[in-house]
Amino acid sequence: MSGTVYNEVEPSMKLKKRKRNRTGIENGSTNGSVNGEVNGAQNSGSRSANDWPPSLQQFVQDSFTLTSTFSEQSKAIFQSQLSQLITMALAENKLWTNDWSKQKLPILHGVSEIRLVPTVSSIPSIPSIPSIPSIPPTPTRSAQVEPPSTPTAAIDINSKYDSKNRKRQRMERFGTESPQPLPTKPAYSFSTSNSNSRVIVGSCQELEKHYLRLTSEPDPSRVRPEYVLQKAMKFILEKYKQKMSDAAAGLLPSHSSPYSYINDQFKSIRQDLTVQHIKNDFTIHVYETHGRIAIENNDLGEFNQCQSQLKFLYDLKRKQGGIIDENFMNLELEFICYRILYMLMTGNNSEIYKIKLEIYDTNNSTSNKNRKSVRFYKCVEALFNLQSCIIRGNYYHFFRIYRFLKSKSYMKLGCKLIENFLIEKQRIKTLNILSRSYRKVSIQYLLEVLDYVIKGEAECMKFLSKYKLDVFVSNGEFDCVQSRGVLSGIIVQQGFKKIDIKGQV
Repeated sequence: MSGTVYNEVEPSMKLKKRKRNRTGIENGSTNGSVNGEVNGAQNSGSRSANDWPPSLQQFVQDSFTLTSTFSEQSKAIFQSQLSQLITMALAENKLWTNDWSKQKLPILHGVSEIRLVPTVSSIPSIPSIPSIPSIPPTPTRSAQVEPPSTPTAAIDINSKYDSKNRKRQRMERFGTESPQPLPTKPAYSFSTSNSNSRVIVGSCQELEKHYLRLTSEPDPSRVRPEYVLQKAMKFILEKYKQKMSDAAAGLLPSHSSPYSYINDQFKSIRQDLTVQHIKNDFTIHVYETHGRIAIENNDLGEFNQCQSQLKFLYDLKRKQGGIIDENFMNLELEFICYRILYMLMTGNNSEIYKIKLEIYDTNNSTSNKNRKSVRFYKCVEALFNLQSCIIRGNYYHFFRIYRFLKSKSYMKLGCKLIENFLIEKQRIKTLNILSRSYRKVSIQYLLEVLDYVIKGEAECMKFLSKYKLDVFVSNGEFDCVQSRGVLSGIIVQQGFKKIDIKGQV
């Protein structure tokens, strides 16, 4: 042949006239009739298309179908493994005796090595392959694609873009012998509920059950129905109170913690509610009770999970037209107070502004009017002012608002959050401001500005000694100038990091 010929490929073997398969693609272009992949691996001379077992041709065609979405690198690995497999079958003279219907490749089925699967009978048979849609691989330049002449061909082409078929192909790639329906993923959170997931109804009658993270579809025999969960909640709360009494009296073993028990039981109840898609007043009551117990035990991580779900449940009840009475609004505003305090501890001021916008929404004036009649409304307003004091460094009004909140018996848990996570930081910041404003201040003045008037001077000195600031007290006065450097170092280095989303400092 004269002249320069580009992309000329010498065939490794000669084949007979190619026949078109049912999908309208030549056998030579779909899988190279297997010959194109082995590419010279045979040592027995030229072979025709009829020399290859039908089960092997079907195996190669299905394998190419599964690799239609592979990357170029993965396709190269697949072709190398396929060539090695067929070469092995030829070398061991098992081309016809190998069971190609059960044959696996590492890249497609996750096996560790390439092994042949001998059949019981040496008679070649066409394997029974599950009904996988005939999806042709991306045609090469040499492939001749025949246009579909029947409606069935059009359906096969469109099935390439059907999500269910593609999911079935991915299952085959990772070693599933036959395509099975994908298991429904259990809804682990209310906020991401899946309408297509199967709703189960539990039948378990146990009142106590340990919490175990779900790794598969929940078993109805291990899930408790709602009426059993109501009994279980009452039972574990009574047991928790008894454990608390025993711990106070020193009767509880050192390794046993009342909170570990109640937290484990409540998480188990919440899980059973979630997998059964139960979202009602009882669900709200469970999360509210668990959230309060978490605050009592300084477990901010668990509290954050409860208050996040409560926000969703409150909104869901309003959308579904539930009864919005004064009791409901009190409960909602109570947890809004805790939510604001949590955002203050994590330094998330933008979220507090969103809460303020929702409460003071001018388009919902009727709701605002009703909110002013409930007792927690003034506490919410006080906490918004508390945020402003922290941002501006107004320590005088900060402690004034704190004393107002302490006077409300129903804000006991909110004040506990302030005392455990906010109050000491504000006292250190107050001393830092005073150190830049005065030379010396009296201890009596410190008692007033640090809110130690009721607790007394002994408690104030205990606080100063905790941060090694008592050395700057002499003759009833606190030396602000000398303490300036120490206070700056405390703010930079010790205990002033933000609390993360899990409630850790």
